[in-house]
Amino acid sequence: MDIMSGTKSQQALAKQREEMKIERRQQSREQLDMELKRRYEQKQQKKKEKHRGH
Repeated sequence: MDIMSGTKSQQALAKQREEMKIERRQQSREQLDMELKRRYEQKQQKKKEKHRGH
C-alpha cells in the first residue's frame, strides 16, 4: 500500500514529476539505441569501403 502525504495538489505534482521522469528515461534510452545503431552502421560501411579496393 502506497501512502502519500501532502495535499492533493502536491500529490498531483509529485505524480506528474514521476511520469515525466519515466518519459525522459524512455526517450533517453531510445536516443541511445539510435546512436549505437548509427555507429554500428558506420563501422560496417567503413569495413566495406576498406576492403573494396583489393
